[in-house]
Amino acid sequence: MNLTPIDPTLILSDLHLGHRASLIRDAEQLAPVLREAKTVVLNGDTAELRHQIDRPVGRGLAANLARVCHSSGAKAIFINGNHDPVISQIDHLDLAEGQMLITHGDMLFLGIAPWSRQAYAYRRVHRRALDQLGPDALLNFEKRLLATKRTTCWNRSGRVIINTGSFVLNFGACAALLSDKSLEIRRIDRYHKNFVLGKPLRKFEISR
Repeated sequence: MNLTPIDPTLILSDLHLGHRASLIRDAEQLAPVLREAKTVVLNGDTAELRHQIDRPVGRGLAANLARVCHSSGAKAIFINGNHDPVISQIDHLDLAEGQMLITHGDMLFLGIAPWSRQAYAYRRVHRRALDQLGPDALLNFEKRLLATKRTTCWNRSGRVIINTGSFVLNFGACAALLSDKSLEIRRIDRYHKNFVLGKPLRKFEISR
């Protein structure tokens, strides 16, 4: 598969397809959001694959979403998340000539999902995997990727960190839209049963 995105690139995350709390019941609900994109990056937790009861619906909806992307003229790229760690072979993407790192973020926390009841168990397994990879593993980004499979923007040490939220009830979602010269953060709104791109929230210039 060619992983070179074609701009404009739309980045979404945490659709949780197949989960009872997901607001998405049909992949076609996202069709209006996808129209502005040539590439759609689905940045983890796209489908709910952790629990056996959710997997058939999650897998089916993810496959339907890929077809909806194709029908709209966009290439779909799936990145692994902690709820769908084997949905693809991709854990991260570098975009905008290396200026942007796209990853679900679970590998950045020793507990994978620090808010989870399983965080303590996750942390022990994660530390064990890092220990096996060598003394520099905690500081080595590629090794941390190897050891693991609410909407806002932060400025930290000259870097912009963006959380695009979730399509789970009561969380709220945003989309990141990357073009040749800018990265725009757009709110995701509901229009009848569908989702649409809402007003711009932030815009960052991209120099290439």
